[in-house]
Amino acid sequence: MNYVQSRLSPLNYSLLARERQRLPAKPEEYLDTGAALCNGQAETFRAILSRMGYRTRRVEFYWPGETPQQNQGHIGAEVFYSQQWHFFDVTWGTYFRRRDSGTDQVMSVADLLQAKTPRKLAVTNQSDLWLQQYVNSGLSPFEYLTASDCDVLVGQEGTVRLRPTVLENGDMEFKQIHKPKYVGRMSTLADNDGSLQYRISGLSGVAGHCTVHISGVQGHGVFIVRSANQEFRMPLTRLQPGKTEVELGSIDPADQLTFGVIAQGRERGYVGISSIRFDAVPR
Repeated sequence: MNYVQSRLSPLNYSLLARERQRLPAKPEEYLDTGAALCNGQAETFRAILSRMGYRTRRVEFYWPGETPQQNQGHIGAEVFYSQQWHFFDVTWGTYFRRRDSGTDQVMSVADLLQAKTPRKLAVTNQSDLWLQQYVNSGLSPFEYLTASDCDVLVGQEGTVRLRPTVLENGDMEFKQIHKPKYVGRMSTLADNDGSLQYRISGLSGVAGHCTVHISGVQGHGVFIVRSANQEFRMPLTRLQPGKTEVELGSIDPADQLTFGVIAQGRERGYVGISSIRFDAVPR
């Protein structure tokens, strides 16, 4: 973990982006350029460990800001050994260990999220310059542990909640700013083949008609939009990039809608979504 942290710099990545250089997108490129954000650091860490014969999986955190543009996210990794999973935050050179436990007793993310004071369990490489600059700027490297409404995906499995933007005409629009832009299962790789869904609530004052802007469709399965009492289904074979109209009838403001893909077994099937828009109820 310290090897990856010391060689892949978020600052270098930002400089490449500012200079409009081609950005690295896989472990070999991250190492060649010495540049990566948290996703690239975690993926490189996982690639090295996979070559050593270890099982690994992604751990993603997403939490909202005051506006959708201020949403934040972070990515780490879990490694399987000693018959259990262990969480590593590669960006901050950190693992979490129960008090009075052995040095190899690294906690899983599930155990960590249940801890009363998770930050106090951190064992961190304090020598990292990026960490020092971040902390000296008054920022918290472990905000994902205490942020309210934090969504956690483990092995790409879980639910991401979307917050609305109310437009001038009263329509509600949901965009995945700084959040995953798909629902369903993108991977069939072991330990990283989970299915992701969206959850939307707070739909007061909108109609049951919504427009889903689809950026792409891959694999097999059924695209589904579901509330407590109704659902919309469409096979992926019938979906095309562009606008898809979804009719749900009336929506109870207390309803929570889920958007996802149901696939056969662990087959790959996902829908890329750029935005979801609900019409305002005419007054």
